[in-house]
Amino acid sequence: IEAGSFTSKIDFGQDRTIAANNPVCFGETILLDTKLDATYTYKWYKDSIEIVGATSSTYGVTSGGIYTVEATLGVTGCSSFGKITVEFAPQVTVTNTTLIQCDDNSDGVTIFNLTKADNLVKNSNPDLTNAGYYETLANAIAKTSPIANLQNYSSANKIIFARVENKYGCYQTAQVTLQISNATISDKTVETCDGDTTQDGFYQFDFAAQVTPEVIAGQPAGLIVNYFLNTDDALKEINALPAVFKNTSNPQIIYARVVNGGNCYDITPITLVVNTFDPPNFEDESATLCKDDNITLSVANNFVSYLWSNGSTINSTLITSPGNYTVKVTDNKGCEKTKKFTVILSEPATLIKAQIKDFSGNDNSVLLEYSGSGDYEFSLDGTNFQDEPLFTNIPSGVYTAIARDKNGCGLSNSLTIYVLDYPRFFTPNGDGINDLWEIKNSNQLPEFKITIFDRYGKLLKQLNKNSTGWTRKYNNGRPPAHRYSYVEF
Repeated sequence: IEAGSFTSKIDFGQDRTIAANNPVCFGETILLDTKLDATYTYKWYKDSIEIVGATSSTYGVTSGGIYTVEATLGVTGCSSFGKITVEFAPQVTVTNTTLIQCDDNSDGVTIFNLTKADNLVKNSNPDLTNAGYYETLANAIAKTSPIANLQNYSSANKIIFARVENKYGCYQTAQVTLQISNATISDKTVETCDGDTTQDGFYQFDFAAQVTPEVIAGQPAGLIVNYFLNTDDALKEINALPAVFKNTSNPQIIYARVVNGGNCYDITPITLVVNTFDPPNFEDESATLCKDDNITLSVANNFVSYLWSNGSTINSTLITSPGNYTVKVTDNKGCEKTKKFTVILSEPATLIKAQIKDFSGNDNSVLLEYSGSGDYEFSLDGTNFQDEPLFTNIPSGVYTAIARDKNGCGLSNSLTIYVLDYPRFFTPNGDGINDLWEIKNSNQLPEFKITIFDRYGKLLKQLNKNSTGWTRKYNNGRPPAHRYSYVEF
């Protein structure tokens, strides 16, 4: 044999196994090549079993196993051997899918978020990797010129290609159909009432309860709606509004993105309107109910409906007992307003007695004691009234005290009051003015005795409750004019 013309070992290279991280991709064929010429005869074996019909210098492997080859050189009987273990990676399974996006301005072009197809094309298999999206199949196979802006890809209706790989670099391609939705939901206007105490036209909307039912009315079942401030956010699905949203202008336009499964169904504008309801003269009110009487509570008669806390459904109600009452009214937009009435019981006062301070000149006073539930004012002459039951600087005289209820519930009983005082001087000169020194109305006093002395202690006169007074006479004469003193007991 010519030197160097024979080798006993045929090298197929490294085993192709999963453990070595280099298995053959599913569906591929690996060619085993002995690199020997036709002077050899060949026998191929899989898992020690001869492969019938395999007699050439190469063999294409399409299934896993341990492959060996025996190459025999002519009539010499010299043989060479080669061996390799081949394993195949699991099949990369992909699914063609469709992304449906809405067109915000009906120009036939819109923004697609291609990453939404990631799990769809690889069937959510965590062992597979999305290796990009491509505008042509050739680019996907060659893994060249991938689409750069996956989340904001501007496109009309068309098909692109996704490349899906396993960890060994094996891949499959899937078609992703980009489709613009042709569904249409009409614009909506949603109104609510301003439920704040301040009727400024700003109030919250519960989207799920107030808006979504109107958006999807008459549409297929299963639609989901999210809300955005503008169409760009709605297309990109960013900055979604919270479930309960308080408007920032009135009216305000927002945008509903309606989704069917994972696809956009339509984007439609929603006009939010907050109606205010602040009727005039609707502040809480107090009213007075006189004892054993009734009153009528009422509000304006131009509202759509009325509901009083006592069940009445007209604009007025008859009240016979004190307490708190409310009326809820609605306007033609269904907005409500509640007014509270506090009904207070009132009655005529009862004058019990008078505390009289008299014989005090300018310090004379009368304090009226009374009972009753009401707001009262008081008088000693039936004409002039004051809020306080204390009267000061009262001249001597006879008075008729009375109280009246300020709410018109009537007059009290009357008390006759005597305010007594003695004269600080008198001029008994016969001119008819201050000629008599006396205590007027002294007959209203208990028994008393007044003794008058001159400045030298001489007894001049004694008076009692039935006396007519003193004219300065003493034994039918008149003592000299000067100051006198008296003692009462």
